[in-house]
Amino acid sequence: MQERLQEHILHLRRFSMFSKNTSTTYKYFFMFVFFSLFLWQSFTIKSEASEIITDPAISMTVGDTKNLYFFHGDSASAYFSSNPDIASVTTGGVLNANDVGSAEIIYSVHGVFHQRKINVADIENPSFSTTQTENLILPDNALTTTDSVLFMQKKDSYTIQFSSSSQALATRYKGLLIWKSDKPNIVRVDSNGKVTALKKGSATITCSLGNVSCHTYVNVITDSYTGKATDFSMLTATGKQRTYRLFKQNAHNYPRYDSYLAWHGCATCSLATVLGAYNDNYSGILPSSVIDGVEKQFTSNKDWTREHVNRSLRGQMPLSLYGISSILKSSGVDNNYVRTYTDSEAKDDIISHLKTGNSIIFEVRQKNSRTGKRTKRWTNSYHTMVLLGVLTNGKVLLCDSVDRSWYNGGQRLKIVDLSDIMEYMFPCTSFSESMYYNGASSDGGYIKIYEIS
Repeated sequence: MQERLQEHILHLRRFSMFSKNTSTTYKYFFMFVFFSLFLWQSFTIKSEASEIITDPAISMTVGDTKNLYFFHGDSASAYFSSNPDIASVTTGGVLNANDVGSAEIIYSVHGVFHQRKINVADIENPSFSTTQTENLILPDNALTTTDSVLFMQKKDSYTIQFSSSSQALATRYKGLLIWKSDKPNIVRVDSNGKVTALKKGSATITCSLGNVSCHTYVNVITDSYTGKATDFSMLTATGKQRTYRLFKQNAHNYPRYDSYLAWHGCATCSLATVLGAYNDNYSGILPSSVIDGVEKQFTSNKDWTREHVNRSLRGQMPLSLYGISSILKSSGVDNNYVRTYTDSEAKDDIISHLKTGNSIIFEVRQKNSRTGKRTKRWTNSYHTMVLLGVLTNGKVLLCDSVDRSWYNGGQRLKIVDLSDIMEYMFPCTSFSESMYYNGASSDGGYIKIYEIS
């Protein structure tokens, strides 16, 4: 009997070395239990429907249960867990996965201690594992949002949304999410990811969880973009700063082409705005420089001379949407010219594209497609404009080269309802590849612009 007692004491010392990081309370607890088991020598566990475990580590997901039987030739005589909050085990060898993390299952066979590591993963995301609940080790793309870039008006609030692949993780560890704004005087964020726009400018919102983080870039818009040419700077979905130069087409500030631009310059101004924003080689380019530069370079000499030299002012034509799309592509700006669509398709497509932080060039006409009536809401003929983004309140951000008496005079940047624009948009019914306007049937639709990769 004395020899058996000494043997158990020796094994307890071995266990003490193994559990040197365990609190003194845990050590004395284990000693008490093992001496109790020693006195109760008849105690033996033999689970009838158990799983024979031979691997050094066991993987489970939260909520799983296993009946354990470790293969050592005999049944175990005791089971304990180093972290019951993660994985608990009964004296009968029933293992329960309680939370994401890792734990050691300690068991005794003939008084000899053994151990197995238990890795518990998230039931929704089995690849996520932790060493501690507060020390998450996650894949690089584990945390993503649906809102890579936002446009907001002053005093508006919005709660950033997680993508479907990250929602379960974010919900489970909501209390561990850390939200931060790099410019809290411009955009404030609370512990729930709710952002509030305070003043004009841009800010980066970062959400961190364990070893990963994701960013949302917020741009706060105000009605303060007036004048013959004004710059609108924003943060893109990649965190890069992009600057649009917004032009007034009848600014009489463009040598040689003042009259042409006043009459027909909406297309050229739209092209200059987008080209200068997406290709740094053309940053700040003026509409007049577009005419003498990329327009002349990428259209035929015959067509360019006809429109800018031979024809009278009234007979000259602006660039078509096809022409704008072609010149942008030739200048290194990727885009997709959508020529046919239904209204519902176009609405969803336009909003989806604007949410990426990229712009859209489009055409409107005098005729309202809903009522069939002609109005001067946007034009007395045809007019080209640029959409720059969609706001969290559902309105869109519009670059317009014409002053509107109904919109605070000379604002280059207007915040309007998308429906107010789409009622005057129209699809193509023919597919001319003329670089200049050649009739409404082939000049409808819209151009989606993409970031240069």
